[in-house]
Amino acid sequence: MPGLRIIVCIISITLLLCQISAFGAEIKGIGSVQISGSEQVIGLSGLTYAGPVTGERDTFLYYAVSDRSRTLYGIHVELNMSTGAILSAKIASKQQLAEGGDLEGIAYDAVEGAIYTSDESGTVIRKYRLKTKSSEPLNSIRTLSISNPLPAVLKNVRDNLSLESLALETKQWALWTANEEALEGDGEPSTTKQGTVVRLIKLNKNLEPVGQWAYITDPIRSTSPIDNRERSGVSDLAVLPDGTIIVLEREADIREFASLSIPDFRIRLYEVVFDNAADVSKLNNGLSGNDYTPVGKRLLWERRFPLDNYEGLALGPHLGGNTWSLIMISDDQGGLLQQNLYSLVVKTGP
Repeated sequence: MPGLRIIVCIISITLLLCQISAFGAEIKGIGSVQISGSEQVIGLSGLTYAGPVTGERDTFLYYAVSDRSRTLYGIHVELNMSTGAILSAKIASKQQLAEGGDLEGIAYDAVEGAIYTSDESGTVIRKYRLKTKSSEPLNSIRTLSISNPLPAVLKNVRDNLSLESLALETKQWALWTANEEALEGDGEPSTTKQGTVVRLIKLNKNLEPVGQWAYITDPIRSTSPIDNRERSGVSDLAVLPDGTIIVLEREADIREFASLSIPDFRIRLYEVVFDNAADVSKLNNGLSGNDYTPVGKRLLWERRFPLDNYEGLALGPHLGGNTWSLIMISDDQGGLLQQNLYSLVVKTGP
C-alpha cells in the first residue's frame, strides 16, 4: 500500500526531526552585573551554588574562592526567576582557609555541608567542613594530592596550567576536575594551529579516580607580536541535573591598541559527548604517540568579552520546567579589571 508507506515515512521523519531538535542542552546569555562590596576583594575565580538565602525572596547563596588569597567568599545573588537575570550581587561573608595558594575551582556538597577547592599551586584538591560561627581559619578535613589519590600523571602539569576547574555531579555522586592545558607528555599548549588536549578526571564518593577522558580545546585565533600571554584552555566545568558535563573554554587573546596590550576574552560553553570516547586512565606515560578517542563536544554558547575574564561557572537554581540558572564569574586580574557575574539560562533535554 504505497499511500500507507508514505504516511509511515512522514511520521518517521517527523519523529526523527523532533529527536534532533530535542537533543542535548540549550544555553542563552542574559547579561552581567558587577559584584558590590568587592572593592577589597581581588581575584575571584571559582563559583558554586549553595541554595536559597533564608528570609530573602529569590535570593541565593553562592561561594567563590580567590586565586590571590586563602579566602572563601559568600555572595548573595538576587535573580529574576522568570528570566534568569541577575538583579543584584553582593559580598555577604568571608571565611579564611588555613591552606591554599592559587585557588581556582570550587564545588559545594549540600548533603555534607562541605566545600571542595582545587589549588593550582601544588595540584591538590581540599575538602572543608563549613562552620557557620567560626572566626578561626577553616582547616581541611581531606587533602587529595598527586598519587594520593589523584592520578600520578598529574605530576606532569605545566606551570600555572594545572587544576583550574571543579564541579560536583549530584545525580550519581561524582567530583569532576580538569587540567587547564596539556600535561607534559600529553601534547603541547594551545597554538593558532591546534588546541590543547586536557584530561577530564572523575572521582567517586570515596574521592578515588574512576575515569579520565581526553578533551581537545579550540585553537587560539591569533597571537600578538609583542605579548605571549595568549592561551586557550579549560577554565571550569559544570554538571547539569541530568549528568551532562558543560565545559567553559576560555581563550585569552591580546589585541594592540595605541601601543597598549588590551586583553580580549573569548568564552565558549561546550556540552561534552562521551559516545565512543576512550578512558585514558592507563596512559600514564602520556597521550602523545598513543591511539585514543577523545570526547566529542557540541557548542552551546559563545561570546567575546573585552576586559572581562570569565573563568568560573556554576549551575544555579531551578527556574521552572526544564530551565535552570547558570552563572559565570569574572576574575579582576588583581584589581585591573571588574569582578562581574554573568547570567545565562540553560534548558536541559526535551
